[in-house]
Amino acid sequence: MKKIFLIIFFVITFLVSFAENNLKKDLFKKSLAGVSLSMGSYFFDEQIRNMTSDFGFEFGEIIDTKVMIGTSTALYVSSYFINDEYFSKTSFQSLSSSFITGGTILALKLLVGRARPYMNQGKDSFELFRGIDSDDYRSFPSAHSGLSWAITTPYAERYSKWLYIIPTIISGFRVIEDKHWTSDVVFGSLIGFLTGKMAYEKEFYISF
Repeated sequence: MKKIFLIIFFVITFLVSFAENNLKKDLFKKSLAGVSLSMGSYFFDEQIRNMTSDFGFEFGEIIDTKVMIGTSTALYVSSYFINDEYFSKTSFQSLSSSFITGGTILALKLLVGRARPYMNQGKDSFELFRGIDSDDYRSFPSAHSGLSWAITTPYAERYSKWLYIIPTIISGFRVIEDKHWTSDVVFGSLIGFLTGKMAYEKEFYISF
């Protein structure tokens, strides 16, 4: 258990240091707030789970990680047929952040090995590398949350902050469906948001 917390602490420290060194002061404050929320939500995972109820259908099956990456790829491909430099840049930033976020989250899932809520093993169930063998132990962090924020953030920053409603809804349903603990969702969202924001702020773009 102590090893798991050390790993999580190291990742959080890296994210905060990365944000402080590479992003604007305002974003650093947001990342620090997100880290605090991630750590704080962990202590209330059980209580929040008891307060939520399953809606009876799998929202995650409709908008799964493959669909999200596929949508991001399709938007990027469509930019070749739309004469709009801003859209072309934004779609590339979205696609880039989705791959970076996806790779980071997958590595953490396989390493941390946290049991999903429906396994009924409690919020403190961590087994290093258990996620390699079973999806039931890939709760931390939430890929749906991370990818939805990574993909949406560049578009939201470019066009409308209202677009943040999309990843917020997707993230919320991961808790309601009992697929993730709240802290999984918050931390995954933080990774996706920071990556997407970094891609937008640094103007990731490759012109062909």
